Amino acid sequence: MRGVKGFFQIYRSEGWFGVLFDLMRKPWGAYLRYAESKQLPVVKSAYGIELSADYGDATFRYCVTGKYGLFLAQRIRAVQTPFIFVDIGANQGVYSLVAAANNKALRVYAFEPIHATANRLRENVRINDQAERVQVIEAAISSNDGSQTMAVSDGHTGQAKIVCPTADCSEKFGQQIVASISGDTLSSLIEPAGAPIYVKIDVEGHESTVIDAILNAEIGTRIREIFFEMDENWTDRSVLEDRFQRAGFSLTSVGNGDHYDMLAVRAVAKH
Repeated sequence: MRGVKGFFQIYRSEGWFGVLFDLMRKPWGAYLRYAESKQLPVVKSAYGIELSADYGDATFRYCVTGKYGLFLAQRIRAVQTPFIFVDIGANQGVYSLVAAANNKALRVYAFEPIHATANRLRENVRINDQAERVQVIEAAISSNDGSQTMAVSDGHTGQAKIVCPTADCSEKFGQQIVASISGDTLSSLIEPAGAPIYVKIDVEGHESTVIDAILNAEIGTRIREIFFEMDENWTDRSVLEDRFQRAGFSLTSVGNGDHYDMLAVRAVAKH
């Protein structure tokens, strides 16, 4: 059970609504158990979207019960000017679909390199009637166009990764060759030109490479915010802090410990 310190941390980043959202995870867990007992093919989620059922996948279960918290979903829903959303490591598509539900979203680009997961994502886009706004791209973002070998975990699609942080990674995970594209190729895909871009990155240790790829690309100057997973066992935070500072971003930590999320926000010039 979450302690007082845990609730206080949620309150600081998400307010009382975030605390209530966290408390509601238990009822969502009960709903998930009911849905599984009935083998419902489509399941509602705590994020307000519907998902194609994949009961054996931990990531699916986390999405249904709201384990990823409310911070980013609230942030996306609060955007009040036209924007483009780029979801790198989209998986089930929760944040892509939250963005698509914001009527200010001009276009959503959901990057998911694992074929089976990308197909699940396409189905979720269809279920939520967002095919016109969400484009699913079956590729990873990296430093170059080509291919990458990814480690894939049975039963937890969210653990798929290009970078294996431990020596026994290759023994615990299966492998899959996936397409990868550079930041320049990514830039060529994104329309309309000129619109500000909001980015979510969840790539299990490949964050530094992805951040460099997109900030160095043509779209780099259009990026308004980047929300990304941070694990200090995989990534040197000081290097990222310096990279973002040079690009005009301020950084905020969301969570604590050595595995947490970060939000990078670029200052907008006033005219």
